[in-house]
Amino acid sequence: MTSEPFEPPWGLAGTLIGLAATFFLVVTVAIGMVAAQTLAGVDLDALPSLPWRYAQVLGFQLALVAVPLIFVRFSGARMSVLGLGPVRARGVAEAGAVGLGLSLITLAYGSALAHWAPEAFAAMLEEQRAQLEFLEAPWFVLLPVALICAPLAEEIFFRGFLFGGLQRGLGFPLASGLTAALFTLVHWMQWATPILFLVGICTAALAHRHRSLWPAIAMHIAFNGSELLLDALGFSAG
Repeated sequence: MTSEPFEPPWGLAGTLIGLAATFFLVVTVAIGMVAAQTLAGVDLDALPSLPWRYAQVLGFQLALVAVPLIFVRFSGARMSVLGLGPVRARGVAEAGAVGLGLSLITLAYGSALAHWAPEAFAAMLEEQRAQLEFLEAPWFVLLPVALICAPLAEEIFFRGFLFGGLQRGLGFPLASGLTAALFTLVHWMQWATPILFLVGICTAALAHRHRSLWPAIAMHIAFNGSELLLDALGFSAG
C-alpha cells in the first residue's frame, strides 16, 4: 500500500525552499542556453532553430521535475507523496471531460472578446500566434512534448510538489489559488490569464478530489490536445 498522497514530509517550509531552488535552477538553465547559443553563433534576436527551441522547452521541463524528485529521493518518501500513486480510471475519465470542457470555455471566451473587445481579441490572437510560432515543429516532435512532457513535468511541480506542500500548511483555497497564479505567470499571456488561471484551479481541484496527480495530468493532456486540434481545424480561441 503506498503512502498517502499530498502529505509531503518536508512540510510548508521545505516546499518554499524547493520553490526557491527550482527558480534558481530554471534561471541557471536559461542562462546556460543563452551562453550555448551565443557560443554556437545563434542570432538571439531571431527565432532560434527547432533544436534550440525544443532544447529550451525540455530544459525548462527537466528543471521543474528535478527538485521534486530530489526531495522525494532524499526524504526517503515514496512517489505517492507527489500524487503519483495508482491510476484510477474514474478520476482520469472525469479529468478528460473537464479538459474538453475548458477548451469549450476557451472558445466562448474568445468569442466574447471578439464581440465586446475586438482590440483585446486581436492582442490575444497575436499572443497565441507568437507561442505557436515558437512551438512550430513536425507533429512527431510537437505531440510528445505538448501531450506528455509538458503535462507530466508541470503537474509534478505545480500540483504534486507545490500545491501538495502548500495545501498542508495553507489549506485548499489559498494553496490552489497561489499555485494557479504561479502557473499563469509562468505561461504568461495577458489576454489568456483567466483561462490559464482556471486551468490551474481545475487541476488542483481534481488532484485534491481524487488525492492523485493522474487526473490533473489527464486534464492537462486533454486540454492541450483539444487546443491543438482546434488550432489544426482553424478554430482558434474565437
